[in-house]
Amino acid sequence: MLTRLQTFGANGSILGEYNYQYDANGNWTQVVAHNGTVSYQYDNLNRLTRETYRDGTIVNYTYDATGNRLTRQMTQGGTTTTTNYQYGTANQLTSVNGTAYTYDLNGNMTGDGVRTYSYDAANRLTEVRQGATVIASYSYDADGRRTSMTTSAGTTRFFYDGTSTRVLYETNASGTLLARYIYGPNNQLLAMIRGGVTYYYH
Repeated sequence: MLTRLQTFGANGSILGEYNYQYDANGNWTQVVAHNGTVSYQYDNLNRLTRETYRDGTIVNYTYDATGNRLTRQMTQGGTTTTTNYQYGTANQLTSVNGTAYTYDLNGNMTGDGVRTYSYDAANRLTEVRQGATVIASYSYDADGRRTSMTTSAGTTRFFYDGTSTRVLYETNASGTLLARYIYGPNNQLLAMIRGGVTYYYH
């Protein structure tokens, strides 16, 4: 299990460090950083019930008998905001605070009240629209691996290790390297290098 995450600058200096603690069931109980601690609590079914943030913000969650989240109640600065969730007979999320969610016959979400989603014959997400505007599009190879993502920020291409699903690096449309991934002998992700910063996974 991940117990420490460090980020380093180009000169090797530590930009940030996060230490993780777990309960006997492997759930995160604390994330400790230089600027404070975030704590997590769970019920006897390992469902997250409470988050306590370093600024005093508290978030509580409730669930139905099937395990679907019913409410999210956030108390911050003396103000409490509640989000309510509703589900259909197939346990698909159908409403969040009155905003309807829609699905196709294969169970793919096609709308969330703001955006619409399109899929290919293999049920892979291919396009996201907001009104008439395409805000994201995706392409895949014959093995079902995502090969590109295009947004208003540009196109990101993904390159893999042979026939595996391990992403080795990402480039933009011009071929400029954006990110590189380093794996260990058991295929575990060890580090990601992006924008001159190395993120290590322990």
